[in-house]
Amino acid sequence: MKFTGLKYSYFRGFAILLTLFLLAIFAGCDGGGGGNEDQASTGDPDLTILEGTWFGTMIDDTNIIYTMTVTFDNDGNLVVDSVDGNPVGDTATLTKITSTMFSMLDSNNIKGMVVVDAQGLHLGWMDEADNAGVLQKKASQLPVFDVSDINGQWWGEGFWCDADMNLLLDDLQSNMTVNDLSFSVQDNYNTDINGSFLFFLPEYGAWRGKYNLNALGESGSLTVLLTADNNFATSFSIDNANGAESCPQDYRYRFLSLQ
Repeated sequence: MKFTGLKYSYFRGFAILLTLFLLAIFAGCDGGGGGNEDQASTGDPDLTILEGTWFGTMIDDTNIIYTMTVTFDNDGNLVVDSVDGNPVGDTATLTKITSTMFSMLDSNNIKGMVVVDAQGLHLGWMDEADNAGVLQKKASQLPVFDVSDINGQWWGEGFWCDADMNLLLDDLQSNMTVNDLSFSVQDNYNTDINGSFLFFLPEYGAWRGKYNLNALGESGSLTVLLTADNNFATSFSIDNANGAESCPQDYRYRFLSLQ
């Protein structure tokens, strides 16, 4: 989503502060209800389950992280109420692909994707403008995360897109294991990656790390954002094998629940 008419309060010094934080760790051992009130609901339970207010974090194309609040109506229409507490008012509409996966088109004509967990309590999203985020229904604030909150076994689904946001794979099944900042991610399309998290933002529940060469000859970075309850994650790995990357075709998105 692209947010118009908004001056962001930027979080600067990302790498420096995170590196200092991790050095310290090792030393001790990223509105309204939609506007369709007069229209009849589609009655699709996979859309109506989204109705309500959601809160979480997003990361933009410059790796700056914000909090955000979003409100859904019962037909898959949403309003971005605020970003970092600043009113926004941009809108978007979801179109169902599967019971948990939706395409998204926002009021700036930017395409995206949304993946919801089976309980309809958490969702992750991305768009072709290199933004991504994670939201929890009925949450209103974030805790101060601990670096160990990401530890554990995570399972979920994901997808690959081409440069025009056409789905190349929509049945990516993934699991991620994290222990003491080391991660291992396995997929059903031979895209396993292994690496370590290097940066952590406790205010936002954001981790970023590097991974090693996998079976496809790729190396790159992995970013993870957690929901306020630590039970759901938006993650994306970026293939840096050619020395550059483009969104979305070089990104692999995974949306995972803690087991």
